[in-house]
Amino acid sequence: MRRCALFGLLLTVLLWPPWLFAFQVEKANARLEHGQFVIDVQIDYQFSDDVLEALANGVPLTTEVHIQVRRDGAWIWEGDIVDFRVRSQIRYLPVSALYQVTDLDTAERRNFVSRAAAIHALGDLQGLPVVGEDQLEKGEDYELKIKASLDIEALPLPLRPKAYISSDWNLSTGWTVWRLRH
Repeated sequence: MRRCALFGLLLTVLLWPPWLFAFQVEKANARLEHGQFVIDVQIDYQFSDDVLEALANGVPLTTEVHIQVRRDGAWIWEGDIVDFRVRSQIRYLPVSALYQVTDLDTAERRNFVSRAAAIHALGDLQGLPVVGEDQLEKGEDYELKIKASLDIEALPLPLRPKAYISSDWNLSTGWTVWRLRH
């Protein structure tokens, strides 16, 4: 019996998808500011060696942070109050030896000397407006959900087939959920 349990644990560890925890939401909080709920989030992007090699060779990487707000206990057919994505891109610029992080929604660009600093900045979302106070009913609880992933569809076409089948490229946080009380 003990041997079966040990074998089952070993099999689970060996077959556990390596990408499952490759990205993690490390910190997340929401606050009400001027009639708007805003969030501060820090995502730890742990890219695989294959992904980092592609970045070093000039392949731009696009990340997508998916944010949803739903009424707590909402039926499956009830729509989301908020459902949007924040897309960013990191790329290496070999001529200047800089890493560039671009917010694809605003086209704001920031340059960094080190890859580590650029990846940290990529995951740092501060003061992001999510939902207006007037969109929420007083006394109701809401779920705020966030998920970050590498956008395989944004990769250059020749790289996509490998990315689709390789766990080194299927990188995501899974959903992180916390409550908003209005």
